Amino acid sequence: MPIQVRDNRSVRYGFAGLVTSSRREFFEAFFASVYPGKCFELGSVGKRGVIERVMGRLNRSFGLAIKPRSVRAHLGTTTLWESQRGRQFPGKSWDQEYFDFMCDVQFVLCPPGDCVWSYRFFEAAMCGAIPVIEEPCPAYEGFRYRTLADIANATYDQEAAEYNYSLCLKRVTVPRDELEREIARLICLHGG
Repeated sequence: MPIQVRDNRSVRYGFAGLVTSSRREFFEAFFASVYPGKCFELGSVGKRGVIERVMGRLNRSFGLAIKPRSVRAHLGTTTLWESQRGRQFPGKSWDQEYFDFMCDVQFVLCPPGDCVWSYRFFEAAMCGAIPVIEEPCPAYEGFRYRTLADIANATYDQEAAEYNYSLCLKRVTVPRDELEREIARLICLHGG
């Protein structure tokens, strides 16, 4: 199945998610590579995460439903959308605004998360964007991506995006009949 690519991806470089201190370092390296000689002040990007974590704890502790705010910073041709929305169930299961954003980005910044790889890499590939990583890892083998070292003069490559999408379908999706068999097996196993 070919990907549904938007004719015009209006965001050159983009990131949506939690900005931690290590990811902040990734963004600083990215900006130094893509915009040499320019100084971008990241300001509150990466600092608001602390506030959002505290709000999340309050919500859980007191049964509140206060939604953490999100911040979008537009720096040059880059949009950093800092948000914890994807970390809270049921929003984590599907966030239409997040995936719409990913489909509008040419190159998605994929800093490592809790592991050496990031699920954002595969989400970017499924949305037709080219992932930008710090360093290769075994999970990314075979995919077409950019690194911080070679992103500065990169051009969006539709063929690479379609290749990544096809590879993602093979590697990270489970055929429906296989999934249904496994669910039925687990239900039987646990007496459901």
